[in-house]
Amino acid sequence: MKIKAFLESGRFVFIKVFGFDELKELASKYKRWEYLS
Repeated sequence: MKIKAFLESGRFVFIKVFGFDELKELASKYKRWEYLS
């Protein structure tokens, strides 16, 4: 799975996610993110 996380500065990073626990952790860390695949 891959997500695109938006940083506060307006930039974004692509992050590979290997499980739903990791996804939940990232979702709480980044306010805006979108699921890629």
